[in-house]
Amino acid sequence: MDRNAVFIDAGYFWVQISQILFGEKRRRVDIDLNPRLMRESLLRQVKRISPETRTLRIYWYDGLGPNGLPTEQHKEIGRLADIKLRYGTVNSAGQQKGVDGLLMADLIALSQNRAIVTAVICSGDADLVPGINDSQMLGVRVHRLGIHGPGGASPILCEEVDDNSEWPIGEIMAFIRPAPDSPPPLPRESKFASELEEISREFAASLDDAQRAQIGTSPFIPPELDKKLLFHARTRLGRQLDNEEAKALRDVMRMVVGGKTV
Repeated sequence: MDRNAVFIDAGYFWVQISQILFGEKRRRVDIDLNPRLMRESLLRQVKRISPETRTLRIYWYDGLGPNGLPTEQHKEIGRLADIKLRYGTVNSAGQQKGVDGLLMADLIALSQNRAIVTAVICSGDADLVPGINDSQMLGVRVHRLGIHGPGGASPILCEEVDDNSEWPIGEIMAFIRPAPDSPPPLPRESKFASELEEISREFAASLDDAQRAQIGTSPFIPPELDKKLLFHARTRLGRQLDNEEAKALRDVMRMVVGGKTV
């Protein structure tokens, strides 16, 4: 039977589930994860994506703890069947390094050895695109499993993979919850304001200089750009904005393009 392999970018995983629980990026200690239920849910998603294959292995890519050693959470995840941890490093700012290179190396090696016919990648990082292209040229289909909408993922990555799907939030909520002593989630108003700023910055990044100038020098957003902005917001939030929300988004968009503090 043909096999698949699963590649989890833990940095992306933690940021996106933090957004689901709190509406913002939080520390991992603020999130109570049930690794066993997470694994079971993940394997169900992989079976849905590639029903004709069996899973060779789940690769979990993460940086080591602050002391340069695996954390207790790493050990708990690593003890689960089918999961292999692959470690990068963490710099002085707490950012993981070397994870993308490890993921691409594993993906290409498994493809070259014909160990898999399908790869399921849970990540949002455009740096993975060269490895994905190499794997596709070797005949492997690459599927991206996203978490919490496209906002946390590079559009380039989403375009380069063979297919995109979402890990259902209902499934995710079965294996995560706020830790008992974690600060409460953002109020709805603060969360929505943060989402509008994120949407505006994402959209601004897709514009050329002439389009940005059109928005920055006009009292209103040109109709064609306004239509695209609202479409981007609808895609990002999974719903259509009402009139007041659309007005707020336009105001934030003009501030972002104008370089003002939101």
